[in-house]
Amino acid sequence: MTEKKDEPNPPSRPTLDPGIAMDALKNRALRWFIAGRLFGAPTGPMRAVVRGWLVYDLTGSALMLGWVSAAGAAATIILAPLGGLVADRFDKRYVMLFARIALILDSAIMATLIFTGLLRPWHIAAVAVLESSALAFMGPAQRTVVSELVDRKSLFSALSVTAVFEGLMGIVGAYASGFITETVSPGGVYVIMSIFFAVVGYTLNKLPPSNTDNAPRGSVHADLLDGLRYVKASPVILLMLIIMFSRFLFTQPYREFRPAYVDNTLGLGASGLGLLTSASSVGALASALIGASLGNTRYKGYLLLGAGVVVGISLILFVQMPILPLPFIIVAFESGFSRLSDVLSNSLIQLNCRVEYRARVDSLRSLLLSTSRLVVVPMGALVDAVGLIPVITVLGILVIIAHVSAGILHPPLRTLR
Repeated sequence: MTEKKDEPNPPSRPTLDPGIAMDALKNRALRWFIAGRLFGAPTGPMRAVVRGWLVYDLTGSALMLGWVSAAGAAATIILAPLGGLVADRFDKRYVMLFARIALILDSAIMATLIFTGLLRPWHIAAVAVLESSALAFMGPAQRTVVSELVDRKSLFSALSVTAVFEGLMGIVGAYASGFITETVSPGGVYVIMSIFFAVVGYTLNKLPPSNTDNAPRGSVHADLLDGLRYVKASPVILLMLIIMFSRFLFTQPYREFRPAYVDNTLGLGASGLGLLTSASSVGALASALIGASLGNTRYKGYLLLGAGVVVGISLILFVQMPILPLPFIIVAFESGFSRLSDVLSNSLIQLNCRVEYRARVDSLRSLLLSTSRLVVVPMGALVDAVGLIPVITVLGILVIIAHVSAGILHPPLRTLR
């Protein structure tokens, strides 16, 4: 995939123009990538719903939800840097393809354990490790390949358009997962995911090959250190990673413990958890539609900080207002502004990163996200001891403080483009 060298256009004011999104879809390679995301995007919400429900149904413990999440996080922490290096060195199509094959095997293992009645909590944790290992390699390649398919001025819109379709399919996937889990079997969810992974593999073969002319060719150790030195010398990239980590760290327990909240506080079953996850996808979809229509706005920094503040407020309101349908509305807001923050951070990093370092930089994002997931273990014990509401309330306050402090202490962040 050859990187486009168009001269960057001046960033625009944040006015909505749906035509910007349509222009991004004129790119044939981007359309094939999005076609793959139509089948790949639902599997994330599907896995989140069915895995969370299985763990809580088998154990009834928020702490166990934390342990399963931490098991997967540990695998990603170990493998994420290597995954980024592999994606920088080799054709990203094949990196993503081999990871999808591994995910098919993981889903087949889970389906077999469920249908045979042999499933135990430790099985779920073990498969979470395998899945996270595959995602550690797939993630950097998948998140950076768009920057090789489109030019600079179209990148933010292309990422947002992709997020639109991911949001649409996330709504379907989350609800379908809860419905199938409750009415048929959790094993059926894993069978469907296996089929989706296979379809994605076909679409990957339609993408143009990656340009690996400037790929790192030194030893693994030397190239990994080179990537770290590059980040250290790039203030914008380093700042983006710090902001992302703070948001990951304080919001991860809220995401992992939603099955317990749905069951204990809202009194809803697996279908209720699926609906709540679908509401999350609705918010992400709305946010992506707005982002796709903004184009190359010059207010990315302000939007990033504002989105983080809204996420923190949403966490507080979510646990303080358990009257239906308010939790569903609040989850949609939280997810929408989280998605906006993700797209803004990703576009700012890629716009300011040399192409031969992009996957390694993105792998640091995966590493930080997984490191933040480790906090759910002590948070799970704390939730079991004092309750979910006070824990999530405090974490929401910390999200707000982190973003407000970043904007005050680092004024250039507000004007990033």
